Amino acid sequence: DCHLPFQMVEEAQFGWTSFLETFSSRDVAGEAVYSAIFESAPSLQGLFKTPRAVMSMRIMMGFNNIIMNLKSGRNVKQLVETLGFQHLNFEVTIPRVAIFRDAILNLMKSESGETLTNLGFEGIKRTLNFAGGGFVYVRTNYSERLRILSSSWRLVCGKQAESSEDAAGSGERSAEAEGSGEGSESSLLHKNEASDE
Repeated sequence: DCHLPFQMVEEAQFGWTSFLETFSSRDVAGEAVYSAIFESAPSLQGLFKTPRAVMSMRIMMGFNNIIMNLKSGRNVKQLVETLGFQHLNFEVTIPRVAIFRDAILNLMKSESGETLTNLGFEGIKRTLNFAGGGFVYVRTNYSERLRILSSSWRLVCGKQAESSEDAAGSGERSAEAEGSGEGSESSLLHKNEASDE
């Protein structure tokens, strides 16, 4: 769980709220965060196929949920795990986490000024470190397992499909055999009737 001192949580949440208030809307704040991240590391843009407006809002909403839940370490852990699983297809590494963290912190310092205290800054920094570390942990420990489960599931489904086809084929063959048997019985019956006559 993510456990921060109460006063640090208060200052971090106040600093984050003050940062958001420097923009006309959360959409604009999300755009600013997005720009700060990808201007500091343009190569990362290739990792994201989602439209810019959608991606910027996702970053904003994800981080906002984490910050607003800092008083509950368990909630923060669950949020980070959920976001981590949503980003399994991205190669999340410690250097990339550092780029995201520093870009957000530098933007907050430049926009918020003195309203972001040293304690609040430290709280947000620790929160970003926890979130980034959680993403790396989820990818390292679960992506391979999920890949194995997925391939096993496809294998099982493939075998089931083959079994169904085999069953259908054997059913058709048995039906044909029964049909040929009926023909034999019929011809035998006709022969018996002819001999009686």
